[in-house]
Amino acid sequence: GAYVRKLLQKFGMENCKPAPSPTTAERLNVDDPASEEERASMVSIPYREAVGALTWLYINTRPDIMFAVHQVARRTADPTPAAWRAVKRIFRYLSATIDYGLVYDRGSTSEIIVYSDSDWAGDTTRRSTACIYRYHDGWFTNCMEGQVDPGNITVGYGGRANCFQ
Repeated sequence: GAYVRKLLQKFGMENCKPAPSPTTAERLNVDDPASEEERASMVSIPYREAVGALTWLYINTRPDIMFAVHQVARRTADPTPAAWRAVKRIFRYLSATIDYGLVYDRGSTSEIIVYSDSDWAGDTTRRSTACIYRYHDGWFTNCMEGQVDPGNITVGYGGRANCFQ
């Protein structure tokens, strides 16, 4: 929770209204370029810094925000006010779940579970999916593959999950 509290404070979201989920049902438009007016309004917004901080967070302890962070990361080169609202939605969700996170104990023999987002039809721009898994040394990572078949994700020798295309 300490890292999340620092993030919320850094981005002025420490007193925000909590949100029940990291994203809404509406997809962020990543195809249309930002207008000149939108670009001008985003000049002083720390968009890339916020997305980078959220990326670190989902990789290390909060895989529950991975999908939402991947959506906003797709606007990093050309952010819009709508994309910034989506980033703030993730922060609002984090404020509601500030004490959530993954804890790794040395020597733990916990079962490894792999999750996959296979909502191909809902993503009209990319026909791809994501999976997340835990390496044997305790680090979470993810793979983003085009056309990954979720039925072909297996847990391999040494406690490592593998994503195959």
